[in-house]
Amino acid sequence: FAPSDVDMMKRHPEYNEERCVAYVKDLTTDPLFEADTHTAGDGADCVSMFFVLSAICPTKMPAVVSEAYKRLKPGGKVLFRDYAVRDLSQLRFASGHKLSENFYVRGDGTRTFYFDHRAVGELFGAAGFVPDAPIKYVKKTITNRKKKVKMTRVWIQGLYTKPDPSADNVSSVKLTDYVTEEHSKEDHSDTDPETGAAAPEKQTGLA
Repeated sequence: FAPSDVDMMKRHPEYNEERCVAYVKDLTTDPLFEADTHTAGDGADCVSMFFVLSAICPTKMPAVVSEAYKRLKPGGKVLFRDYAVRDLSQLRFASGHKLSENFYVRGDGTRTFYFDHRAVGELFGAAGFVPDAPIKYVKKTITNRKKKVKMTRVWIQGLYTKPDPSADNVSSVKLTDYVTEEHSKEDHSDTDPETGAAAPEKQTGLA
């Protein structure tokens, strides 16, 4: 988030720093917070990573996940969800946008990564996390009869725990176990299934 966005939230009449503390950090270079500044006891109860890691260079992702591990208390959770391979937005990229395997640059210069279950399992496993459940691909297919096209969005999600030395942390789930959950619906409009805006054309603009 931009600093101006955080400042706007702080000006909201219901903003209360006894319940929520908002600030700007670069996850790739800065600690999530100074030790014991914004959490009580041994660390945070949970960290949510919803469409966060995909915007980070793959070489810097391990440091970000390790920082999350460091700032969680034993038994704390990570809730992860992001773009998966074969998502519609990945398939729309024109030639010249690919930087490396499953890593792309958009026309506006921002970047995005698309995960498979192996990449997710290895990333969180290397940091020390234990999976609570199999990784899940969430596949949503929208059939637009007006335009006679099918649009398939694919996301990937996982739930992980930082082991607690005082508890039984044995998990029967392997780091790369996965399942697929599929949904389908019909859409008769000209809108994009994710944003609700007019469906974008194929991305172009970079050689």
